[in-house]
Amino acid sequence: MFESKKHYYKTLITTTDHLMQFLQADRNIESPIILFEQIDTWIKEINVRLQLHLHVVSLTPDSFTLKKYVVYHHPIYIESLKHMITLFCHHHLNGLAGNIEIINLLEGKVTKFNIEQTQVRLSLDYIELIKNMKQEAFPLSMDQRGFRRQNQPIRH
Repeated sequence: MFESKKHYYKTLITTTDHLMQFLQADRNIESPIILFEQIDTWIKEINVRLQLHLHVVSLTPDSFTLKKYVVYHHPIYIESLKHMITLFCHHHLNGLAGNIEIINLLEGKVTKFNIEQTQVRLSLDYIELIKNMKQEAFPLSMDQRGFRRQNQPIRH
């Protein structure tokens, strides 16, 4: 993944520096409701279990803000995250986040978006498409004992 040891250490320093800057800026958040947790959510409409690693979810006067730190920042990946976060918020937090921030630690950039109620149906369709593609690509997903696995989560 890295071109050399020098590239590895440069990447490590860059991501650590950006992470520290963003965490320092967030140090005044009062009582985050979620802080660096992995959470599973069942999406019954499409029979899928989502598994998300959430970094900071905090209350705002009208809603809540969700922050997700990433290293890999490709538009398709961000789009997938957007749909997963939309469904997670709708099903697990019983609402839609007022502000979503995807924080790229390699570049130090933030992608912000808000979720509208109309986005939920699009996100259901998107995740169901991913689920169906996964099942077509791996129809005989087996565990180590040779049993077919059921309800494997779609993860980030």
